[in-house]
Amino acid sequence: MKLYSICLIAILALNSTASEAKTVNTSNYLTTDEDREVKNFHAVSSSGSFNVTVKMGSKESISLEGDQQDLDRVETLVQNGVLKIRLKRDVNTWNEGVGNISIIVTAKKLDGLILSGSGSIDLEGKLNSAGADIQLSGSGKITAGLDTQTVGIALSGSGNVSLSGEVGSANISISGSGDVNAKNLISDKSQVQIAGSGNVYLNAKEELNATVLGSGSVRYKGNPKLSVSKVGSGSVEKM
Repeated sequence: MKLYSICLIAILALNSTASEAKTVNTSNYLTTDEDREVKNFHAVSSSGSFNVTVKMGSKESISLEGDQQDLDRVETLVQNGVLKIRLKRDVNTWNEGVGNISIIVTAKKLDGLILSGSGSIDLEGKLNSAGADIQLSGSGKITAGLDTQTVGIALSGSGNVSLSGEVGSANISISGSGDVNAKNLISDKSQVQIAGSGNVYLNAKEELNATVLGSGSVRYKGNPKLSVSKVGSGSVEKM
């Protein structure tokens, strides 16, 4: 009887150990939420395939959601006032892909959105500052509302920038085949430069200076004073 009890305890212990190991192994593939401390930033830069949502609030924060193994490879740091989100430069793994990672950033003040790669940045609400800088390189997408005196938009690649709101002046530059959809962004003065096959849609009230090199196009709303320069098959037309 005593021997039977000892054997039973041993079997239960083995089953318990196997169950714990399975649970740990399975947990590696569960979605994880992770909060990190960040502070003193006024711009957000994302490099990679991350889906980033930016909100305005009274406290700076960043929250990441995804597989824990993937989150461990994501670096978030503030340099010169810019919150940078990117993969760690591990010589063995930095060029490997990661799974779907969603990121929520809360900023107290914001004047810049920078995206490199195939990911996205979506600003909830409006970017309210004297000037704003929006940069996109790659095939990603930036969506933002603006209420600023000036905005500079630089797009390189095949990505898409979608903007709304009101600005005093807008300077839009495209190199490549990307699109800037700013027909819901009312600007007093707009300057557009396109090199390639990109497209710009905008709403200009007073002035529009457009330069198109290649097959790109500018489509505008409003009745601005026009200044147009074209080389190639590109076009500047009213919507």
